Amino acid sequence: MTEEGLLVTPADAASEHPAADGRLYRWAEVAHQWWSAPYECEWADEVSVRATFVHLRRFAFTDGTVVDARVSDPPMVLAEAAFGAGHLPDTGPSAAAALTARIDARVTPSRLARTRAALAEGRAVEFGPLTATREGMSFGDEAFAWGDLTSLRVSYMYAASFEDDLGCRLRIEYHDREAGPYGIPYRWIRIPALDVRDLDVLEGLAAEFTAG
Repeated sequence: MTEEGLLVTPADAASEHPAADGRLYRWAEVAHQWWSAPYECEWADEVSVRATFVHLRRFAFTDGTVVDARVSDPPMVLAEAAFGAGHLPDTGPSAAAALTARIDARVTPSRLARTRAALAEGRAVEFGPLTATREGMSFGDEAFAWGDLTSLRVSYMYAASFEDDLGCRLRIEYHDREAGPYGIPYRWIRIPALDVRDLDVLEGLAAEFTAG
């Protein structure tokens, strides 16, 4: 990473024609990105777990080059009882988080502006399995208006949770207009975070549509 952009070497790139001597991609050449931040865990001893917070990034550039990046935080040793109860933070305390924040500061605003303009023109924008329009979002057969969105966040589901919820996931909660007076007033969607393209842009849209 430089002030101008991201330096990609042949070993990093997964495209048909990567640059032989490496290439500096300008920030404006970042077409899409994906990210996830899972914990990798192993037994430290009979009563403790070693948990490593990992930052995963995938960048797709305008020429078709795709790059995967991985930055790990220093591992934390936690009592197994605390891990099993889900007592882990949703973000790891290290310089890696600051690095990914610097990347987002460079690439997110322009892509968010383009997405905002597309929605204003009545076009749909795909975020992997999610589709956004100026009215709201849809996921498979589920759809809801922006005004019904109550929460959109990325979190790690721990060992105490149901098995199919484990891993770093995007969790979307929205108001269920058909719940009735005695029904559960909210519905939710859980998607593996790395499946969601341009999650940083989606988070920005959600913040704008739900402000106030």
